[in-house]
Amino acid sequence: MVFIGDSIIAGHGKDEHYSFIETKDVTNIPGTIENQWARKVNRTYQNMGINGQRTSQLNYRFNSDAVNLSPEFVLIEGGVNDVSSGVGNTTILANWESMIQKAYNNDVTPVIMLILPWTDGSDAKLSKITYINEQLMGMAVKYSPSVVVDARCYIGVERPSGPTGNCWDINASYTVDGLHYNSIGTEKIAQAIKDSFKFVHGKQGLYNLIQPDGTIIYSTGLSNAVNTSWRMASTAGTANISYNIPSPGEVANITINSGTVDWFNIGNLYSNPICDLYSNSARVERSEAVYGHVNFTTDISSGTYYVQCTSSPNIGSPKIISWSNNKTNNDGLTVTINTSETVNFNVTADQNIDAWKWFKDGIDQNNNIYNYSTSWDIEGTKTISVNATNKNGTSNTITWTVFVNEPDKYTIGSGGSAWNGNVSLTNTTVVRSTENVELHWVVNDYISRWRMDAGSGTLIRDENVASGNDCTLYDITWNPDGGIDFDSNGDYASCGGNNLANMKAFTYVADLRPSTSDATPRYIMGIQGTGSNWYKSLYIQDIWSIRQNIKGSASNTRRYSADNALTQGVRKNVISTWSGGTSGAGISMYVNNVETPYSSTVNGDSVADDSGSTFVLGNRLDLTRPYRGTMYEAVVFDRVLSVDERSKVYNKIKYSTGSITAWHDAGTGNEIYKIGVSAITPANTNYTVWYRQNGTGGFVQVGGVYTGSSTIALGPRYRNTDVRIALNGNQKATPELISIMFYTQRVS
Repeated sequence: MVFIGDSIIAGHGKDEHYSFIETKDVTNIPGTIENQWARKVNRTYQNMGINGQRTSQLNYRFNSDAVNLSPEFVLIEGGVNDVSSGVGNTTILANWESMIQKAYNNDVTPVIMLILPWTDGSDAKLSKITYINEQLMGMAVKYSPSVVVDARCYIGVERPSGPTGNCWDINASYTVDGLHYNSIGTEKIAQAIKDSFKFVHGKQGLYNLIQPDGTIIYSTGLSNAVNTSWRMASTAGTANISYNIPSPGEVANITINSGTVDWFNIGNLYSNPICDLYSNSARVERSEAVYGHVNFTTDISSGTYYVQCTSSPNIGSPKIISWSNNKTNNDGLTVTINTSETVNFNVTADQNIDAWKWFKDGIDQNNNIYNYSTSWDIEGTKTISVNATNKNGTSNTITWTVFVNEPDKYTIGSGGSAWNGNVSLTNTTVVRSTENVELHWVVNDYISRWRMDAGSGTLIRDENVASGNDCTLYDITWNPDGGIDFDSNGDYASCGGNNLANMKAFTYVADLRPSTSDATPRYIMGIQGTGSNWYKSLYIQDIWSIRQNIKGSASNTRRYSADNALTQGVRKNVISTWSGGTSGAGISMYVNNVETPYSSTVNGDSVADDSGSTFVLGNRLDLTRPYRGTMYEAVVFDRVLSVDERSKVYNKIKYSTGSITAWHDAGTGNEIYKIGVSAITPANTNYTVWYRQNGTGGFVQVGGVYTGSSTIALGPRYRNTDVRIALNGNQKATPELISIMFYTQRVS
């Protein structure tokens, strides 16, 4: 099975591993999800995970990194990076469906891993993930046979602010940062994958599929056919099998019409009975169930077979044999937490259980599973109790005593709320499409910059808040792989004109992939006046020539590149500069930072007044000059960049280090005792955390170097605390800071 996904599949976490297709040489193969799965089922795998990738990037490399390897199964994981970055549901699901289709159409069975819990994700983002997961389960029905892996409640606990039964937060004992997993967590996920391929005894009309470890899955949602083909992981062929209604005293009854089954399992059995597999009244194999599951390993071919089970002797009432919680991480029965803090309780019984009963402060919680997550809003001494029942009786009762204290917390920068004003930025910027903080461009005195990476919506935010030239999109579609597509005559983006009109010089920057060049001027960007008046326009025409026009009163200043400066369907960076005045030689144009040769240079008579005009991307307002292709970014400076600056803009060079400083005045009633940081850290980036008291003295570093999301405990507890997050990038890549949370407690 091929595993493709982001950092979770690659292996990042406490027991860190980088997949062999990543550039960083960090190896810890036994701690990965796929290696733990392979050891459970004795099968081979290929790890094709890459840190930080969104579903568009996974989809882009899906054929080369999954389908072309010709696996029998491909496990697909991804989506949390999309959600954290604000990518829209439609885009995420389109990428998912494209990958599932590619697998399905190439005879590779898709294994769909639902998006996993995320402790530091907001309620809104987890609700979005829940919706996406529901749609993914629907896709599994559409592209049957597909296997759904729902590992959420294997490693997740309920968040009190979410819907009942959610598993939105990761069990603290399984994670290092609220997003990635330690080896205990990866083992739980590996088990969930294995369990997703488990045959469960059921009714007629179930779709059935033999999986990589030899087990069989049935699902009512995939097919109404009783007689379907089963894929054989352990043989070269297939087996065609019918499920028959069991006779009295039989647990199962099947007919193998053709082929061979070499292994199968029946689950959900009471206690651990002795079971016999028969053919024509002759016993083929006897097997004793373990934890309610019985395995048969004898190869069986064409014929009818049935299974009968008898209870093992001397079975008494079930017994709860182990218990734990995610706060003490042991079998202790005393737990201390804060109000609104979720704690997860787990128990294990020695028999298969019909009914679990959980009691919170003596009240039945109607929670019929082996674990229970809860929290309290009021401080005090609380209790949690649990027992279990099956046909053999009722188990012993386990009771925890929970001491609940009153905490407080304060979050800034979360959920698109901007950063609330109580922060200062050094060499960093708030990205308006995501509200995340990242390292700033080194050359950052642009008038306007439009990043086209939101993935959805009808607005592109100007990264220069002071100018505020946000673009409204008309008839434009978002490209699943990034950018926006201009594909019809009515497509354009209207961006306002603050500080863009009557520029005395400029530099235009466009990151684009054009699809059409012909006799019609295809406008990339420029200033639009009334009627057909177009000032300072950059466009493509004829045989892929780039052209810059400066409108005059009677004749225009202009310059044309030679033909074939651009290439159809190839992404390139275009920079056009104008030093002012009426000389055509004052215009220079560059493709991928190399100056183009010119076919025409014309001097004008004047420079027209464009006061009150609107800056437009991708067309003229009369819709007669439509650009065709994809655009990823556009930038305007009101000066000519130097050679060094132009190189830095072309390479999108960012500061290597920068910081954000935030403060929280806890007054006289509370003290800061820990800091939570939610962040995205691409390869070779990280951050450090610093703090001080009362805004005086130097900052003191706490902990080491962090990646991903972290919760950092402070040594002393301060009532008034400044915290500084220092972002460390590599000029090209930058960490993205999503939020900072101050955790406070009452001063005793």
